[in-house]
Amino acid sequence: MGNSLHPKTSQVGNKKMSSSCLKLPLLILVGVTLLSTACAKQTASISANLMAYNHSLSGVASFEVSLSNGSTVQAGYIAPGAGGGSHTCCIMLPVAWTPTLTATVRKVSTRNGQEQTFVQKVAIPRYDGSLPNHLSVHFLNDDSVKVFITDYLLGHQKYPLRGKEAEMVPGVPLEIRWK
Repeated sequence: MGNSLHPKTSQVGNKKMSSSCLKLPLLILVGVTLLSTACAKQTASISANLMAYNHSLSGVASFEVSLSNGSTVQAGYIAPGAGGGSHTCCIMLPVAWTPTLTATVRKVSTRNGQEQTFVQKVAIPRYDGSLPNHLSVHFLNDDSVKVFITDYLLGHQKYPLRGKEAEMVPGVPLEIRWK
């Protein structure tokens, strides 16, 4: 007589095991792998303050910054040629910069007695996740927006915005106050 096995069993050494017993370790392995993959996709975040500068000739009534990671913060009025004197808490930044990180900035301003809303989506330049203290928004004179994540203030020699764009009043060069 040959050694015949039941279709639902297999022989390991001198012991017969059902196929459901063999599947259990495989299911556990698949479950642990899926769980670890899901946890790995969560990105570490840090909290940063929002700081804004209005380089334009009209006031910013209010604005909102929404990052592509889902974090959003709102702030209020900034006079023409003003900003940087205070901050709004808080926006969550990914510790590790990615090339897909963007900010959508919604600005409400009043021109000629009429309220206008501008929305612009901008890429966030590379930053070092160990340093960011704040997210800086710059409302430029041509209605464009620039966003930086930095540990420096406007007027520092290492601040990323320079030249004519950094002028708070058109035609008046920005003074470098910190080195």
